[in-house]
Amino acid sequence: MLIYPLKLSVAGPLMATGLQTNINGIDAPFLRDHAGNFIIPGTQLRGILRHVLEAMAEAAPHLDIPEKIALLFGRPSGSAGSGGFESGAKDWEPDRGHAVISDLIANPIKNVSKTMTRIAVDDFSGSVKPGHLQILEQPVGLGKVVEFHGTLSLQLPEDRASEYLNWLAKALALVPAIGAHKSAGFGRVVDATLGQTAQNRTAETPFDSKTIEAVAEADAAEVIITFDGPFLISAETWNSNLLSGKSRVPGSAIKAVIAQQMGAKDPQHKLHEVLADVIISEFRPSKPAGSRGKTLPLSYFAVQGMDELVDAFDFDPEEWAADGAVVSFQPDWKDDNIAVASMKTQLNDRYEEQRHVRTRTAISKNGTAATGQLFTYSSVIPGEYVWKGIIRRGSASRKAFLALLCCLPERLEAFGKTRTGASLTIAPLATKSRLTAKGRVRIVLETAACLHTPADLHGFSDVTDPSERLRRQYQAYFANALRQAGVQDAPSFEDDSLQLLFFAQQRRVGGYLAARYPVTDEGYYPWLLTVEGSAFEFVLPDGYEQALQTFLAAGLPLPVGFSGHRRRWQGNPFVPENGYGEIRMMSDC
Repeated sequence: MLIYPLKLSVAGPLMATGLQTNINGIDAPFLRDHAGNFIIPGTQLRGILRHVLEAMAEAAPHLDIPEKIALLFGRPSGSAGSGGFESGAKDWEPDRGHAVISDLIANPIKNVSKTMTRIAVDDFSGSVKPGHLQILEQPVGLGKVVEFHGTLSLQLPEDRASEYLNWLAKALALVPAIGAHKSAGFGRVVDATLGQTAQNRTAETPFDSKTIEAVAEADAAEVIITFDGPFLISAETWNSNLLSGKSRVPGSAIKAVIAQQMGAKDPQHKLHEVLADVIISEFRPSKPAGSRGKTLPLSYFAVQGMDELVDAFDFDPEEWAADGAVVSFQPDWKDDNIAVASMKTQLNDRYEEQRHVRTRTAISKNGTAATGQLFTYSSVIPGEYVWKGIIRRGSASRKAFLALLCCLPERLEAFGKTRTGASLTIAPLATKSRLTAKGRVRIVLETAACLHTPADLHGFSDVTDPSERLRRQYQAYFANALRQAGVQDAPSFEDDSLQLLFFAQQRRVGGYLAARYPVTDEGYYPWLLTVEGSAFEFVLPDGYEQALQTFLAAGLPLPVGFSGHRRRWQGNPFVPENGYGEIRMMSDC
């Protein structure tokens, strides 16, 4: 990652519209970052530079500028509006750009002009339109010049970066104004400077050899990620134009950033298959001195007036309700429930989430905001938290695992839609005592798991009771998973001998992921996941203790009905190597 200094000098008035302000009566607040600094968003400058380069491409088609634009800013993946979900998985593969522009932060502004007003003029009378007075927060006074500083990062080798840096500098020099209301004279760019000397973060010293050797010997590492700023990862669409990122980071997101930064996305790269074979867990927010949090089982229920949760595997909630108790499971819990707070403290899952919200627009061909293309995203503010997870050797050889560790950088760049950077620390994973469980065992899903194929949903169709049909489907999965673990000389057993009980929820995952990774060859079909917290109790057959130990280390395997590429990340985003299907014993709190 090559990082170049970037400076814009802008004459006021300037308007980068935000959502929050401390001043009453403001119609349009000025944009601030999560720390309260006045900023010009890097995404806006990135969009303007792309627009300028596209205009240059139209004026000079012989210069092959479109390919340069694609490399710098990426290409859009497929969408339901262009080709539809039936257009093929290849159309949905992402092609991310290699240019990242940070937010540009204003130098400290003195004697801030707090507000200014704008009006709309009636086309017929030439007077002010009634009700069309707008009050803007205005930190940059009329004619005052303020410097905004940020960085441009290029994920390119140095011998290629200079050419693309030159094109970006040309585009930057052609930017006359920035922000909103440019046609009214706002945001005039007085000077724009793009440094030519880069800091090379990828050249920073990797982890010391003793740490790497200790991790390789343990076959696993405890990993701590410290994010530089707000991040938007695994975004969910709440409606057509609102994206909200998750606080837990899936292993697939970590793998994607490592692969992009190391060049291992190329199938010919020596670490391409190694990254596919190692297991990278979900990363969870934790206090620096705390341990990685655990997921609260769905089998727990609360009883009004009690300060502890009760496990439904041990006590029948219907009996409590019959005696007049007010019983509730997770979907009905309130934020002030003392019993829930107490259990989350035991599981080290008391995360106090903070959010940073921004609104963005697409840029039209004439350089203004595109009509109907406004959207808002809610990103996670790291605050005082770090993110903790585990990297395991998985099915990679110890030599290949060691090679990956030797190349692993102390910095990871460009996470998620906010392209946030992060620092990395690793240490050998402490070994745990061997599992001694026998008889009935209870496990809980720490992360969501893919436990059913579409065909499995039609199994046991002769069973009319839906809960019993689902119980048998889960029982069949666990029976096959135990057999699939390949325990030598283990006695055979019948599915019904597991006597499985469960408290679980399921969710369907469609849209983009189902289009990019088709779950069947017969058209569009969503994936079915069993959600985190789902809990299972069953009789562990004699001789299968090693199989359960394998599940605890490597996650629950995919169902036997998946074959070929759907057992690898190329055809299934929910493989155990990406952190899905992680389990723990329910007694392990």
